[in-house]
Amino acid sequence: MIAFCTLSAACFYGEYGGGAAYSGAPVTTHAAVVQQPAYHDRAFDAPGDLDTFVATETTGFVKEGAPISGRLDGFMPVPVTLQRGRCYRMVVRLEPGATWAEHARRGVAFVYHNGDRGMEVHGGPGIHGPMGGVASAGCPQQTAQAQFDIVANWGSAMDKSRVHDLGSGGLTMQLYSKPIDSGGLARLQADENRQIAESEAWKREEERKKHLRVSRGCNECNQRYVECIADWRRGASRATCERERDSCAFTEAGLASARDCSR
Repeated sequence: MIAFCTLSAACFYGEYGGGAAYSGAPVTTHAAVVQQPAYHDRAFDAPGDLDTFVATETTGFVKEGAPISGRLDGFMPVPVTLQRGRCYRMVVRLEPGATWAEHARRGVAFVYHNGDRGMEVHGGPGIHGPMGGVASAGCPQQTAQAQFDIVANWGSAMDKSRVHDLGSGGLTMQLYSKPIDSGGLARLQADENRQIAESEAWKREEERKKHLRVSRGCNECNQRYVECIADWRRGASRATCERERDSCAFTEAGLASARDCSR
């Protein structure tokens, strides 16, 4: 299974008022700061109640094991066994009085660590409203001893220390599963192999395009540099020609400077 996980972002905006012109008498100025509402992921505003959403997402699934209790504050990943031959979904429900932290409301992801063949799986569909959501682990090709995690993934690429800044209060997690036969697993494997092959082909094509742009751009910039040095009528210094070559390398080859052309 390949799951894509998409990352959220936040914006802060301030508006500042100005003062009056000096008229010879003391003037009082006022600065008005308007703070916009804090950004949050629209998944927390999902329409419909959680029960209906869970019923739809777990159709054909049965509960596996007892509910697992946890807390948003100090959340710790919980161990789950994912067996080959079954498909899994985890239902997350906040208990009454539990609330997401502002940091978490900017974006929360459900993640299975050490999932199928050691892969990290981001389980959708994810959050649905303020009281919980559903996380699919897919249908593993191999049995895995995984860990189910809830992370505040907004900004986690820059700061890993706040991934469990989730909020306060209790929650329950209930694992669901349903069987899948060998034919179904084979079809999923074939689809995954196709996606991997397409992804690798796309990466190779992007690398080819990048290499071609660098090659053409560097050749163009070097030619311009030679012409700049040779143009005695212009009277440009060598330093000026080098600066222009660096600028050319950035615009034509996508490089930081012409020095990168030789790497």
